[in-house]
Amino acid sequence: MDKFAFHPFLIAIFPIIFLFAYNADKVEMSVVLVPIAISLVFTILLFFCLKIILKDDKKRGIIISVFLILFFSYGHLVALASILSIDKLNINKYFLLLITEVIFLFLAAFFITRTSKKLSNVTFFLNVLSIALIVMPSAEIIKYELKVKNFPEKQIITSVNKSQQSRPSDLIDTEIESIVLPDIYYIILDGYARADILEEFYQYDNSEFIEWLEKKGFYVAEKSRPNYPQTYQSLSSSLNLKYINYLADIVGKNSDDRSYFGELIENNEVQRFLKNNGYIFVTFTSAFAGTDKNPNADIYMTYKMNLNEFNNVLISTTPLGFFGGKNLQYSLHRNKILYAFDNIPTITQIKEPTFTFSHIMAPHPPFVFDSQGNEIQPDRLFTTNDAGFPGTKKEYKNNYVNQLIYSNQRTKEMIEKIIANSKNPLVIILQSDHGPAMQLEWEKPSKEAIRERTSILNAYFFSDKAQNALYENITPVNTFRIIFNLYFQADYEILEDKIYFTTWNRLNLW
Repeated sequence: MDKFAFHPFLIAIFPIIFLFAYNADKVEMSVVLVPIAISLVFTILLFFCLKIILKDDKKRGIIISVFLILFFSYGHLVALASILSIDKLNINKYFLLLITEVIFLFLAAFFITRTSKKLSNVTFFLNVLSIALIVMPSAEIIKYELKVKNFPEKQIITSVNKSQQSRPSDLIDTEIESIVLPDIYYIILDGYARADILEEFYQYDNSEFIEWLEKKGFYVAEKSRPNYPQTYQSLSSSLNLKYINYLADIVGKNSDDRSYFGELIENNEVQRFLKNNGYIFVTFTSAFAGTDKNPNADIYMTYKMNLNEFNNVLISTTPLGFFGGKNLQYSLHRNKILYAFDNIPTITQIKEPTFTFSHIMAPHPPFVFDSQGNEIQPDRLFTTNDAGFPGTKKEYKNNYVNQLIYSNQRTKEMIEKIIANSKNPLVIILQSDHGPAMQLEWEKPSKEAIRERTSILNAYFFSDKAQNALYENITPVNTFRIIFNLYFQADYEILEDKIYFTTWNRLNLW
């Protein structure tokens, strides 16, 4: 095992496999393929290019491994520097750490190239270490995949779906089938606060936008709240027309496994019901792993260049996330938002009835637009955190309002185009999955933070139906129950509107 230095190639893929093992419940395994391929190709090229100046394979391998370790540990060192309050000093910690790593790499390369030792023992040690580094996260991945495959949890989710939902799609008669079905747009404006919360916590009067919606024919639920405080939970509930508290009994109240939410979002009852009734299911790319791509979609609309949430986190562990890379990350995030606003109206060109689902990450952080839509380039590591926002509350407040103002403008333009170009009856749902999080600390939420987080925009447009079934405190769990009853003569019971809260890492709802 000391004859050939294969450790650089394993070290090159270790951070990717480790990151996936830690997030296997949130993303599909396919997300690692491109990063692994890029990392391996880069390492192979580096290994053979260095041969021009350094013939010794063992020395060359050790230098490359040192480089890779420094490269993938950079983001973690920055985080450590923040914990140690180095950023309070009047220095650029990003540049200082980069220079420190470069100096260390050159010193290591100098001593490695100058030594007369054959380094067989070092090569043997690094080969064994690299194998161990790959085996440990791989074992966790295999363990997780076997659990998901063989244990009954997901089967229980499927059976609960079947047992709890009536099947109105199986009951539709020829009279209903002859009706011109509406195009349905379910548009999630992530983290969009209710008007009274904007007034109270952000000192922003959003009445102009609300009145505009009402003049267009929207019903705006003035006292609407989400059923759950997190995107995964909220969309799992609204897209399946039910409360999801039963998951805590299945996976445990202290579980942080989000794969079950992903299963519910991907194989949701709404798209199943509508596809069974001849609908084309359209989804748009998002900046959130749980909604970025649904394999059940008939049409997947995506920006030409796409970085998913996994790739963003991976980049953030390297110097790329702090220098040129972070600009790319923020730019792609910005373009995903614009892509959705620009292209949702194009769905009106499809003749068949369509169900369009788009999760737009605005006005949710990161804040990449000012109130006029001009680009903002945050000078920090890319993150989509709202609770745990890396800036100050004042920065959150000001930038949130500005991004909301621009989101209002783009939403108006989008709605105008949809209404003007639609040939079929229309249902448009503008809804937030949860409120903002300027004050929220997940493990110690204050009453004010909970109230801020659990108040949402919730607006409905029916082009050819009365809005009598809607009411001011409707919650998302009843959204499609009402729509399916109204348009498909289904017989869904309208559930009691309840709001549950949970911390970030636990399903213990209260």
